[in-house]
Amino acid sequence: MGGMCLRSVYTVTLTGAVRELNNPPKNSSVATRENALAFALVGVLASMTLLPQLANPVWQDEAATLMVFASGSFTDAFTNYSMPNNHPLFSAMLSLLWTRGDSGLALRLLPLLSWLATLLLLATALPRFAAGARLCGLALFSASAVTAAFALQLRGYAMSWPFALLLCRAAPTFVIHARPAAGLLCVLWCFALVAIVPSNALVGAVCGGWMLLITLWLRPTSRLMWVRAVGVALLPLIALSIYLPHFEQLRRHANSGLSSWSDAALISHWLLASSAQFAPLLPLFLIGGWLGVRRRRVPDALADDHAGLLLGAALASVVVAVVLLPVALFPRLLVPLLPLWCLALGALMHRSWRAFSESRQHLPRSAGLIALLAVYLIAQRLPACGGFWPQEIARADLCQQFYRQDYRPRAAYDFLHQQPGAAAQAVMLDSEAAWAFGFLAWNGAGSALNLVEYRAWRNATPAREPPAFVVTRKQGDFTHLLQSAHLGEPQRAQRIFAQGFFEIWHLYWD
Repeated sequence: MGGMCLRSVYTVTLTGAVRELNNPPKNSSVATRENALAFALVGVLASMTLLPQLANPVWQDEAATLMVFASGSFTDAFTNYSMPNNHPLFSAMLSLLWTRGDSGLALRLLPLLSWLATLLLLATALPRFAAGARLCGLALFSASAVTAAFALQLRGYAMSWPFALLLCRAAPTFVIHARPAAGLLCVLWCFALVAIVPSNALVGAVCGGWMLLITLWLRPTSRLMWVRAVGVALLPLIALSIYLPHFEQLRRHANSGLSSWSDAALISHWLLASSAQFAPLLPLFLIGGWLGVRRRRVPDALADDHAGLLLGAALASVVVAVVLLPVALFPRLLVPLLPLWCLALGALMHRSWRAFSESRQHLPRSAGLIALLAVYLIAQRLPACGGFWPQEIARADLCQQFYRQDYRPRAAYDFLHQQPGAAAQAVMLDSEAAWAFGFLAWNGAGSALNLVEYRAWRNATPAREPPAFVVTRKQGDFTHLLQSAHLGEPQRAQRIFAQGFFEIWHLYWD
């Protein structure tokens, strides 16, 4: 399905735009067919990478989203912020598309549609950028390991991507051309972003900073343009007002120290995750930036490569400004910036390619398309984070997520279910296993087991000792978890199951 949709997108909307990537051919009909075929191929490659993930098992944060926030009515998600796992607008929309017991496509339909909408917007709906720049950005976005990791997650990050692009489409129209309807759309898109997750105020800040830089670049004689730009920049702060009813809960979450990432580690992790795959293209980015800076300015005009440079500057300033926030963040909170990041890099890459193609009068018709396909293939040959990030599961926010590393809770659940007398015995689980197993039981995986999270063991099963303990492989020595449950150390522990992320231990107390 994804391949067919992308084939349609590339065939219908991009054939004419591709001509900007190399010299116009004499036989435009032949070029159109070649262009459509090449872009359909890129779309199919992206789909082949992503669509198999529709069958991914539900992991901890996704289980919390489904069981706690998306299992009620549309409005329920907006009234409960007991955990930061709730991305209210995403959870509310998910509640309309998913019913308890669903799996596969039905479960991940909303992020799938968000991903497809992002591709369509990158291809067609950003008039501030030349078509070639948008196509380069589309190639980078489609090939990114961060896209592959987050596009089908049951979280609000992928749903943020279309709104980020829509905001960056409407804002220049409002600020530069003073269109009131575009101003209303800016308000709508910014509120939608922040309603998905509060940290999406960073996306609004990028767009607002971009508008301020554009206004500074154009040096308008009217102060009204400055007023409009400042208004867009203030929108994220205004949009955060929708969380006032949950202010106390937000404060508690912020003060609980959920993130252990230092500012330096956060920024370096984001830069590696979003850009290290494209390290061989660094000369193109640098040349494109240099050409954009040295290009003669046209009074009261903004070229697409200048717009790309200013968007990149706005992104860089907001990412660096993260260090000034009093709250420690996770790198994944920067994921909604990804399509803007790819768009800015795409504008630089396109500027380099234009300079190269203008100096070569006899390039083959398909040269630009082959170059775009090469971008995708280069990224696929390099590992996530370019292979630079250490292989540490605990620090795998963007590059080596545990739920993409042999994560098979159903195999462990079925093994436990098949043990003699399993239904009659209470089984202890660590927190991550409790969410994964709890979701399987709740969503109809079979007759329910008596599963108890280790911190609830004392109240749920007084004066009993667990015959089995399910832990995740990163726990190592789990005796500290038994002590937290006010239990001593068993005389012997035998591992009876170990596949991928989960281990099951039989505990002998006598």
